[in-house]
Amino acid sequence: IYEITRLDRGAAAILASKNEDLGLDQLKELDDESAVALSGHKKGDLSLRGLRKVSGNAAMALSKHAGKLDFYHLATTPEGEKAIKGHSAYQEDECSHWFISYCTQEKARSFAEDPENATLDDFQCFDPGAAKIYASAKCETLNLQSLELLEPEDAQALASFPGQLLLGQVLPYLSHDVLKELGKHRGGMRLGIESISGGVLEHLRDSGDIELLGVNKL
Repeated sequence: IYEITRLDRGAAAILASKNEDLGLDQLKELDDESAVALSGHKKGDLSLRGLRKVSGNAAMALSKHAGKLDFYHLATTPEGEKAIKGHSAYQEDECSHWFISYCTQEKARSFAEDPENATLDDFQCFDPGAAKIYASAKCETLNLQSLELLEPEDAQALASFPGQLLLGQVLPYLSHDVLKELGKHRGGMRLGIESISGGVLEHLRDSGDIELLGVNKL
């Protein structure tokens, strides 16, 4: 198991040359070139359970890995998901945890129209436009503790909600732009996050009552 959160192409190539299983569950980001290099790993299994989002090209590269693969709530393009599902290690019943679950606009609308009685499965990410619909619900609190990915446009939409936001039990990372948008919220917020980029706490100072949970890296 390697305590690595980021890889460049050179480091990925070195790891790929090892004749052993690679446990890279701390890896948070992976670009296309590094994914291609890592896919060259021939002798062992590859676990990337900490990776939350990759491009379609990166996913297609990883799908060519010779050994077993393992992901947890990965977001990618439909083409990338299809490629990974074509890998010999993928079994639908056993690998349902591999891909992230989205809140679609339809699901968001059903919640917004009747927030007290709507029944939604846990989701980790919003489809484009869904967060704005979700935030229009007439209720006191939005419980979004299953979230694992949040884009700036989603944060902007959620910041318009007048009540309390409960966001993520522990989100792996929130970008400068996401925190900047969340900082505009005035209704109270509980935010579970592992790490935040330098200086962005300034954006949260003017927000309403805010509680940060799980921060272990500034």
